[in-house]
Amino acid sequence: MFSLGQKVPEGVVFFSGHHGAGKTYTATAMLDYFDAKIIDCGPIIRNTFAESGFNSFGGWVKDMEQKLGQRWDDELLLTAIKNRIACERFLFIVGNRDIETILFLSEKLPHRRPPVIIYLEKPTLVIKSGYELRTKSVLTDGEFEAILHSGPDAKLGLVKEYVMKNPDHCKLIYEDDYSSFSIDEAVSFVRTKYQ
Repeated sequence: MFSLGQKVPEGVVFFSGHHGAGKTYTATAMLDYFDAKIIDCGPIIRNTFAESGFNSFGGWVKDMEQKLGQRWDDELLLTAIKNRIACERFLFIVGNRDIETILFLSEKLPHRRPPVIIYLEKPTLVIKSGYELRTKSVLTDGEFEAILHSGPDAKLGLVKEYVMKNPDHCKLIYEDDYSSFSIDEAVSFVRTKYQ
């Protein structure tokens, strides 16, 4: 799993859920309780695209698939995350919406104890509000529904299904609004698994 002398975190915690569900908010608040490094997968992909010289994201994705294969993005994330590992006790990985990617990273990233998945869920109107606040946009309900069921978010159902079937190392946290509830639940679950 890891070599001698390699920096190895105690554990890896994945935060998943729809746009605006509070993944980054919860992970950031948990830094008060854990010696952890947050790694947000979205900016890794976006920054790599920005540096690629391609004008079209779709064209860049096709080029990457031709060069590196269908799961090129998993390898890209793995390399980027490994390069960011420092001496923190935990890695908090935010933004994965594909269970295959989460399982791939779980297997390939160095860690001493089994990874944990936290799936955050809120009512659609709440996550729409959070999404609009973060993106500084105003969307109709239909436009937001289209976002929820397209692109990477289309695979979130499989993440949620996996989480529900594996309560030994996964936790679904449902909350009606943004509050400290999700933070408290996530902290408690991670402590149970790693302390």
